[in-house]
Formats: sequence, C-alpha cells, structure tokens
Amino acid sequence: MSQFNRRGFMRTLLVTAVGAVPAQAAVSNKSVWPFFDSDLSSSTNLEHGPQQLRISPTGSPLAFQNFLRFDDQWKPATLANNPFISGDSFSLIISKIQREDSHIRCAGQGKAEGTDGKSLSYSWDSEISAVSPATDAPWFRFRTTLHLPAPVRLRQDTRIEPQIITWLSSSSTLMEGQSGSWRRVLLEQPTRNSLGTYGNDLPAVYLLDQNVGVETLMYFDVSEMSWMSTQNLPRFLVYRCTNISRIEKDGTQRLGIGLLANQATGNILPAGDVSFT
Repeated sequence: MSQFNRRGFMRTLLVTAVGAVPAQAAVSNKSVWPFFDSDLSSSTNLEHGPQQLRISPTGSPLAFQNFLRFDDQWKPATLANNPFISGDSFSLIISKIQREDSHIRCAGQGKAEGTDGKSLSYSWDSEISAVSPATDAPWFRFRTTLHLPAPVRLRQDTRIEPQIITWLSSSSTLMEGQSGSWRRVLLEQPTRNSLGTYGNDLPAVYLLDQNVGVETLMYFDVSEMSWMSTQNLPRFLVYRCTNISRIEKDGTQRLGIGLLANQATGNILPAGDVSFT
C-alpha cells in the first residue's frame, strides 16, 4: 500500500466540520502535520475522544481548527481559521459563545448585500455538538442557521457562494506536483455514469492523505438545506462533494475538501431561516 501501516493512520471524520479518531499504531515520523497558528488560550474548545475542536473567540469571524491527540500532544489535523461557511456574504462575527457539556453554542451578526443593493444585517446562531454513531468513530455535528430578514444578493462574480470548505493542509507546489498528489485517495460524490451525468446519491466525501497520515470524511445533511434552488445553487445539479486545491500568493498550495459548487444558476438567497448542516 505505502510506507504507512493501514492501522497507523490518524482518522478524521467530519460532519460538515471535523472530528477524529487516533491510530492504533504509530504514525510514521515522515508525516508532516498542517501548520498550527491557533491560540489555545483564546479559543473555546470541545474534546471528543482523542480529538479536539477549537472555535475562534468572540469578536472574530466564526471559524475552527481540529486537532488529534498523538503522543500525548495535540497535533493539528486541519489548517487554522476554517470558516463555517465560505463566501463574501457570510462573514459571521461572534458576539456570544457558550460551552455546555458536549455542545458549543455561538451567536452573532453578519452582513450581506440586499436585493436593493444596500447593506443587509442579519443575526445567526450555530451549534456544534459531539456525537458518537459508533464507539470508534466520534463525530462533530455543525448546524449554522442564518436569520435573514430579507433576501440576500449573493456575490457570484469572483467565487461562487455559499460553499463549505475545510482546508486540511498546505505544501509547496513543487512537493505537490512531484509526490503529494500521488499519495492521496479521494472518494467523491455524487457518482457519475459513463456519460458523465451526476446522480443524487450519498452527499459525502472521503480523502486519505498519506502525506500526513490522516483520513478525512465529510457528510452533509442536505435535507435541512431547503434553501437550495435554481434561484441560487440547485443541490447536486451544481454542488459536488469533492476536493479543492488553491495556489496562494506566496506560492504554496492549499488542499481542502467540502461541498463545492462548479456554477450558480442564480444569486438570490431567500429570506427566513437558512440552515447549513
């Protein structure tokens, strides 16, 4: 298979976010963990088995970073400052955050552009909970709800929004081209037939990255995201559960996975409660 023993991987499971399970054997010392720049003292943390989720503090944009416990130390399994929802219309500033047992609840304000071209303020709340569908597979479940008093005009000119992206790691473009991309296994959804037509099956994505010894899985509960339509982004007609690679200005290359869109059929997000789960 590779230089890694199959049971030697750190395993990360995500439910529109991140979770993790430790390996049963040692990870190779050639593993390169993602860069860590999250401040433990200022974040609100939620531990679930051998994993830890860190949420950004009040006054900052809603974001997270996930960690795995390895050799009695927390090792980052994602990059820092992953937004819950990606897009210019979803800058969610935290005004309140509270930890209760196996839950973290956040609330705050966001700003977007209304259909009249004027600035539109809205409130939002988010709940992160630790769930255990199996004893060896602890998950984190994220549910964020926007309370829109009026429709929002989405900004689809530069990058399509909204999307849900978890940025996992960063490397040089040289490393990525020579060996990095060859050492990963991706299972994306929905499936396609021989002519390239997509289905509407399991909304999930799996990535095994042997460069860092981490498995990542994300599942999206699209049944709660009833706002999807031809007015904005019609579910799996344009959305894909897959990976993304982006070259930054400093020449590094970011790797992420999530719920990604390849086009938009409209730019209106309806008024009311808009959920992302």
